[in-house]
Amino acid sequence: MNKKLAFIFAGLVAGTALFAGTINGNFTPTNSDVKKKHPDSFVKAKDHLFLKGIPGMTWMAFDSTGIKSEQGKTICITVTAKGKGKVYAGYYGYRSGYSLVKQEDKLLTLTDKPAEFKLEFPLVSTVKIVRPRFRVTPDSEITVTDVKAEIK
Repeated sequence: MNKKLAFIFAGLVAGTALFAGTINGNFTPTNSDVKKKHPDSFVKAKDHLFLKGIPGMTWMAFDSTGIKSEQGKTICITVTAKGKGKVYAGYYGYRSGYSLVKQEDKLLTLTDKPAEFKLEFPLVSTVKIVRPRFRVTPDSEITVTDVKAEIK
């Protein structure tokens, strides 16, 4: 096998099995006003993602890359983070592209010391693509140093 084909094959195998989220990844707010009007509430750095609550507004950040799934599977999300307040981690589930059919998340019990959180969500049959997400409430903040999502 030539080097080009080997590289393409390795990328396909790695891309379908596991999303090991580089924090810079493709996380972005679902609401573009967050970046424009509240730039200190969404900060991507080389080694972490910082999300901060906005007074009077709950907002979400998600990874737009997406992971393929199929009926009967579970998404397992592992997050290493610290912070305060009510921040939730979970996923958006899509039928295709951005055709949303399911969304779920769980509250993270944050402290000022980094902790690892392992979350599992069984997927309904209509979910074909999943995208990890964070839901940030007012008066909260989270610093994420690692995110991994895997379909099992």
